[in-house]
Amino acid sequence: MKSKDCVIVIFFYSVLIISSKASKNCNYTKLEEDSVTFELLYKSPEKMKDIKWKHEQSNTIVARRNKGQISNVWGEIAENGSLNIKQIKRNYNGSFTVDAYDEFGSLLLKATTILCVYEKILKPAVNFTCAKGRPKLTCEFKNNKELTIIWRKDGKEFRRGTSDQEQVIKTENGKYQCTVSNPAHNDTSKEITTDCSTNESDKLFGFDFWVMLALLAGGGGLVILLIILLITCAWQRCKQQEKRQQDIQELRLNHLQNPPPYDDQRSKQTARGQPAPPLPLDEADDYINNPAEVLLQTQTKTKGQGRGRPPPPPIDEDEEPPPLPQPRKKAPRARKSQEPRSLQQ
Repeated sequence: MKSKDCVIVIFFYSVLIISSKASKNCNYTKLEEDSVTFELLYKSPEKMKDIKWKHEQSNTIVARRNKGQISNVWGEIAENGSLNIKQIKRNYNGSFTVDAYDEFGSLLLKATTILCVYEKILKPAVNFTCAKGRPKLTCEFKNNKELTIIWRKDGKEFRRGTSDQEQVIKTENGKYQCTVSNPAHNDTSKEITTDCSTNESDKLFGFDFWVMLALLAGGGGLVILLIILLITCAWQRCKQQEKRQQDIQELRLNHLQNPPPYDDQRSKQTARGQPAPPLPLDEADDYINNPAEVLLQTQTKTKGQGRGRPPPPPIDEDEEPPPLPQPRKKAPRARKSQEPRSLQQ
């Protein structure tokens, strides 16, 4: 075996050993939409006439350069044989293998590199609930692949673990934050302050007992005041009705004890000496059935009307109207010139 072939074989096996160890971890850790360059270190890159990069998981020839002919699918091959990918996609995650040959078709280099692609982490949020006077914290986030959660209390880290173990914790009151991270990115939530010092026995419908008691007492006092006002108004109305009924009863008793004739209760004549008009039939019937009520209404109307001008006397059609006044006639005066003549005669 020639010395040159021995060097190639030794280099080939060393690359396989290094790549086998590296296959357990990611050689490149990137986020989606980032760029990456797979460096190919070879002392004599000008001897590589045929270079081929392949994605093992999809069996895709990513890029190839063969004796001046270039084929770029996912990236571009540089002069030294390195592969440049400008925009990484999620399906690029996996192993990339490169094969390099000389002009005679002899293998110069074979290597494998691993690319790990991760999503960008969205900002998490911390929420808490109280259980038996202690806060129960939950770190909420959307990404869930190979995540690490770091809990901080008052700005200092106090717990760390995977997303399955440390997403929900029970601890003491204080100021808390959670940081969610993956190998390519991390983000931290806003700081919150927990206060679960109030005992659960002092809660009423989930709120503080004394606060709820004060609200209920204030509302109950208002309801009681409204009830008192309603009762007072109803009592006054009943009193007024009782007094009215009592007045009616007294008038009825007076009427029964001293029943005046119906014609005597009304004026026989008007103010001008004419006979008073008869009472309407409706009022007469009411008076016969319930004289006390009619008298009470009559007194009420009389008090309200006061002393008004009496109505004019009715006109009797059979009576002749009085004669109209005539002007007074003057007696004739005697002439003065005639009196002396009579005396002389």
